[in-house]
Amino acid sequence: ERKRLGVFGITSYDFHRESGLFLFQASNSLFYCRDGGQNGFMISPMKPLEIQTQCSGPRMDPKICSADPSFFSFINNNDLWVSNIETGEERRLTFCQKGLSSVLDDPKSAGVATFVIQEEFDRFTGYWWCPTSCQEGPEGWKTLRILYEEVDESEVEVIHVPSPALEERKTDTYRYPRTGSKNPKISLKLAEFQTDSQG
Repeated sequence: ERKRLGVFGITSYDFHRESGLFLFQASNSLFYCRDGGQNGFMISPMKPLEIQTQCSGPRMDPKICSADPSFFSFINNNDLWVSNIETGEERRLTFCQKGLSSVLDDPKSAGVATFVIQEEFDRFTGYWWCPTSCQEGPEGWKTLRILYEEVDESEVEVIHVPSPALEERKTDTYRYPRTGSKNPKISLKLAEFQTDSQG
């Protein structure tokens, strides 16, 4: 809402200069294409490829791993995930959300910027890839890392806002830190995973 995103079109993208990889969100899905990089940019139009998923719901805030562009990350249901573009394998890195439908019962998130940070500071992300990887062993193992914010909003006030998208007399429920009330508790955490030469 704060970025005034629409259902159609591309509003942001990530680009890995060395490989020429573009990653973007559109039509409630993720897409990628390659252009630029060491071979220069193409003149003819390109057809982006959709990245399939087993996740339910939208994949938000996608980012390419700068240390290895085979990998990208995203937020799904307020948890941090990582995926391999080449193999299609997906892994959930954090388990903050319990999958409950009530905001009251599921107050934690990982990698998602809080309302105040988005609204007042125009920062719309809550996680960052480490720009380098650590090589380990002759088999080509490498360690990739993501720094992320874990947010606990259990003490933040809950408000109910009428929603025109819902049936008459229904409301959306949000956690909203009114002036002088409790703010979310934020911790910085580091997620890391290892991969071999096969991805």
